[in-house]
Amino acid sequence: MPPLFSKIALDLLMLLPFVSQATSPRKGARIPFWKWAAQYPYTAATAVFFLSEACLVLFRHHTEWNDVFVAASRNLLAGQDLARGSGYLYPPFLALVSIPFTLLPQGLSQFIFYTINFACMVYVVKGSRSLAGGGRLQGAGEKVPRLEHVFFLLALFCGGRFLLNALLQMQSDLLIAALLIAGCLALRANRDFWAATSIGLAAAIKCTPVLFVPYLAWRGKWLAALWLVTIAVGVNFLPDLAHHSPSGGFWAVDWYTHYVRPMEKEDFVPGTWYAEISGNQSLSGAVNRFFTTSLKWTAEGAAIVKNMSSPSPKALRGITLLLDALVTIPAAFALWRRRRRTDDPPRDGPLADALEFSIIFLLMLLLSPRSSRTHFGIMLLPALCIGRIAVSERSRAAWAVLLSATFVSLISYSNPLNILFSAALWAGALSLVAVLLLAGCIMGLLRTGSALKQGTQ
Repeated sequence: MPPLFSKIALDLLMLLPFVSQATSPRKGARIPFWKWAAQYPYTAATAVFFLSEACLVLFRHHTEWNDVFVAASRNLLAGQDLARGSGYLYPPFLALVSIPFTLLPQGLSQFIFYTINFACMVYVVKGSRSLAGGGRLQGAGEKVPRLEHVFFLLALFCGGRFLLNALLQMQSDLLIAALLIAGCLALRANRDFWAATSIGLAAAIKCTPVLFVPYLAWRGKWLAALWLVTIAVGVNFLPDLAHHSPSGGFWAVDWYTHYVRPMEKEDFVPGTWYAEISGNQSLSGAVNRFFTTSLKWTAEGAAIVKNMSSPSPKALRGITLLLDALVTIPAAFALWRRRRRTDDPPRDGPLADALEFSIIFLLMLLLSPRSSRTHFGIMLLPALCIGRIAVSERSRAAWAVLLSATFVSLISYSNPLNILFSAALWAGALSLVAVLLLAGCIMGLLRTGSALKQGTQ
């Protein structure tokens, strides 16, 4: 089953809750598979999707996992540049973690990583629902209000579909998302050490989770913030135990010199990375596209062309900083006000904490030097939080935010029938989705009156 059709099949199977909510059979009685699938539609859809994609993964000749990450591990063992022949641009820690896969046949390596990624995806969905509040959505005899299914499916279409994108591309973003969700669950349980460790490992793979450092410090969790930095930096020096860098220095220092330090130069244009500019959906990517390129319609569809003239890199950096401030300042104010007015944190309910985590997630996407589509799976949590507010408080504003964000997200859905796909990416559709969800989360924290409710279980 091709990836496009398997995704469509998954989307259709998720509509089963509206078709039937079967009653519980007699104890010990066997029921037909179709009745079981009607009682457990999400489990059935997950199983069908796993099996359909697993068959394809086994026989793929090229995947980002083997061509980039495992190839980088081989370069590490040989003491060669990690990016040589692989295009590996990440901190060196993940190249060390991938070393065991160099001993496996390609098909087996891909299947194991696919299974790990799939488990991470399921964990992210379940963990996000736990953070946002909500009981069981399926099962014999379960009477779940249909609005629960509505906002859950909207959240899946809004942010969760990017988890599928990361899975199908065999990227590392699901592992990062799972570590972030695990860290947030630990933070909610006041297990600061495990939270900092989990988020620190996520930051070691992709740097943007370090945004949790000022958040933890602001909450007075200074030791957790320090430990997060220690983990994120420290594990990236472990690859030197496998082999030294060809430069004679540390792999982590080489990575910083080659990929981070150039962004400090005066002639650096924000949003520039080693990929097409339309794929960069962060605010810096939007500034780069809007001021250095134009969208032209041709017989083949939308095309991005380079402008003959554009503002100076310094001016573009100033515009980027202004946009960064426009999203950061309201978010920081909402976080400050919630903590300031909360004498007894439990009166806000756990959903208020989930809204804070969601704000950090969205700022990670918007403020990053580069945010591709596979990174946006973490928008599932803020989408679920806004959906919870919409249902529990009957908030029209929350419904408007969720429906608008889902609509814009679907416009950027890649499929042969979507002629607006390229234009939507150039226009920064995913950036707009993140901004809409950020506005909804800020609205949730700033509202006054009754405490946040957990909603219908």
